[in-house]
Amino acid sequence: MPRPRWRRLSAAASLAIAGVAWLAPGASASGAPIGPQQFFSATVNGSTGETHRAVVAMACYGAIHPGETGHPITGQHVAVTRVLTGSAGTTALGYTGNRATSIGVFFGAPPPRAASTASHVTFSRYGTKGIPTSLVLPCSGTGQATFVPLPLDPSEHSIAVPVSFVGQP
Repeated sequence: MPRPRWRRLSAAASLAIAGVAWLAPGASASGAPIGPQQFFSATVNGSTGETHRAVVAMACYGAIHPGETGHPITGQHVAVTRVLTGSAGTTALGYTGNRATSIGVFFGAPPPRAASTASHVTFSRYGTKGIPTSLVLPCSGTGQATFVPLPLDPSEHSIAVPVSFVGQP
């Protein structure tokens, strides 16, 4: 049985809109695999850190002493988004270089300086992941989350999101 004309037009319009979204400057490809020669943007708890540091809430209660560490509170996230053009306004962009198949998010020293026990999250696809509550991070102070294309390659460009670690009162 043939579809009514309005359904055919609706399907065609949906495909046309999807095609425009795919080609639109600054459009993203969430869920797509990470691969070589791709631009990407990054956030921590929805913030790029460009105007204000992203805040990571820490499960550190009471008086917090310098150098004290703890665990992030549940419900926080990091995200990587593929940017389909080489420009995204004022947002800093990373570049996966010639070999990357994943992006590591490092809270602390990124590779090659990172120790094998570095606190990190790894993405093989673009999207959002929770910040694991098992990570050991500062209870207070500032730092950065560095989004590093992996494996390391001289052509890649990492980006960092400045963060403030805030213990809960």
